[in-house]
Amino acid sequence: MALRFGLIREFCEQAERLTVVADEASVNFDPLRQRRAAEAFASLSKTNQVLILTCHTQMVELFTSVAPDAQVINLSEITA
Repeated sequence: MALRFGLIREFCEQAERLTVVADEASVNFDPLRQRRAAEAFASLSKTNQVLILTCHTQMVELFTSVAPDAQVINLSEITA
């Protein structure tokens, strides 16, 4: 993940900033690494739009604790 973050940051210095999308990026990490990953994504969100996809409520709680201004969209609440 660190290499990808470095690549994203380097790319954004040379070109247009792109949206970063991650699906269950840290669900298999231990709690300390999950928190550090959430903090890294929160830091990255200061320069890039970041979309984190998860079906785990504990991950939503972790990300919103690290980034209280994060917007959470619950897809199960969206009707057609």
